[in-house]
Amino acid sequence: MARCSPSPNNVIMTQKGFNQLTSTSEAGVNFPPAGLTVHVNKLQKEAGQIKRVMEALLDSLDLIETDSARVAKYIQSQWKLTPALALETQRLVRPTLVATGKMNLEDVQEFLDAAYENGQIQQKANSKALMDYGPLDDVLKTRRSK
Repeated sequence: MARCSPSPNNVIMTQKGFNQLTSTSEAGVNFPPAGLTVHVNKLQKEAGQIKRVMEALLDSLDLIETDSARVAKYIQSQWKLTPALALETQRLVRPTLVATGKMNLEDVQEFLDAAYENGQIQQKANSKALMDYGPLDDVLKTRRSK
């Protein structure tokens, strides 16, 4: 029996004696990571709050990239893992995160195309029409100027 497990479950299962055949990064499987999704109405009505959430997301991504010891301790306490498993989880997850918070539009398009072909969405979708990085770009500009 084969199973696809997200981190840290894949690390835990490996520790319990299950064989990990591959990981998505080792297999070269590209998929868009989860991102911040906001409806345009909420973005217009609560722009200040959305900006603070984007800043917090970027702060978190920066911390993940720059303070591995602290991040490993968080993973260890959150999922009740040993220090070694927490570090392994961090090693596997880190390459899937993007410091700017931006998902690659080509990867998103591949994901949408596959979802359409597999009947997971009912109509073809264009990543460039669905994604608006304008508000995030504004936040990124202010962070660079600091």
